[in-house]
Amino acid sequence: RGLIEGDRPNECADEWRMDELDVAARCREIRAGIDLISGVRKEGSYRAYLVREKKELMRIRSLRARGRAHATAATPREIARLLDPAFPREIAWSVLSYWQDTG
Repeated sequence: RGLIEGDRPNECADEWRMDELDVAARCREIRAGIDLISGVRKEGSYRAYLVREKKELMRIRSLRARGRAHATAATPREIARLLDPAFPREIAWSVLSYWQDTG
């Protein structure tokens, strides 16, 4: 039996096979691409998509200012300080502009 599926010779078999880790990695890449495209469509533009999470954090900051949200013990100290209403809003937004989305 010198052939694999599709009548390819055995010496080419390695080129056509992907191990399970490669398949899982490829699936994650495809899923990330789909999430990106659907996120951009939902927000209306790529720029709006990029600032979406930053706006959500600023919304939490606003809720904290009104006493409707509080930091917990699980909140990292740096994030709690950044979202503290006493921390200048402009500086908080500037710090968030350097945030890289890691997903």
